[in-house]
Amino acid sequence: MRSRRLCFYMFLPLLLWSLSAYAESESNNVATLEQQVQELVNNHRTAMGLAPLEYHEDIARIARRHSNDMANGYVSMGHEGADERGRILARMITYNQFAENVAENSQTVSSTAEAAVAGWLNSPGHRVNLEGNYTLSGIGIARNGNTFFFTQIFLTSSGSSRPAMASRRPQNDTSDHDSSLESDHNALSFQHRRANTPAREEAESDPRKRAGRKRVRGGYVQGLDEDH
Repeated sequence: MRSRRLCFYMFLPLLLWSLSAYAESESNNVATLEQQVQELVNNHRTAMGLAPLEYHEDIARIARRHSNDMANGYVSMGHEGADERGRILARMITYNQFAENVAENSQTVSSTAEAAVAGWLNSPGHRVNLEGNYTLSGIGIARNGNTFFFTQIFLTSSGSSRPAMASRRPQNDTSDHDSSLESDHNALSFQHRRANTPAREEAESDPRKRAGRKRVRGGYVQGLDEDH
């Protein structure tokens, strides 16, 4: 009995090391795939004469969280929580446009990233986002068994020092779901413009431009409702 315990205690560190090594390897694989998606997207944008997207780790972290939620079944494959992701990112980055592509496929590790980007390019809604007037991007990938889940978030940063080149395709504020991809590559796109663009934010923060504000000699006064 004592020898069995000794054998177990000797085996336990090896088991823990194996699990840790597997987790590290899986993490490295996912990081490599995320980098591949970023490169494939930027290669396409460059070929189209568009400015490449700047990678942003904070965006990738939020995208990765959504991919993990989809992979674990906490949310369905789609854009549930996209508005909340937009609000979280707004606390980190000043931006005025947000878009998101998600995808799911069961390709091999060597071809899953290429399949995801090819699927987006073959779907008009996703392609509008991918070729859109955005400056920043982050990709998050998660895996459940043989299935990979992708989230790519696009932002137009109002604080960007370089102008983004305009897309050759018109931009829409509608969601698109290409059902033809559902057999092996499921994908959804989401896009919205923040309600408070910089011009509106400036107007709301400037007391001279508030509703009911009147100019008088020596400054401004706030007009009052007659009922109050």
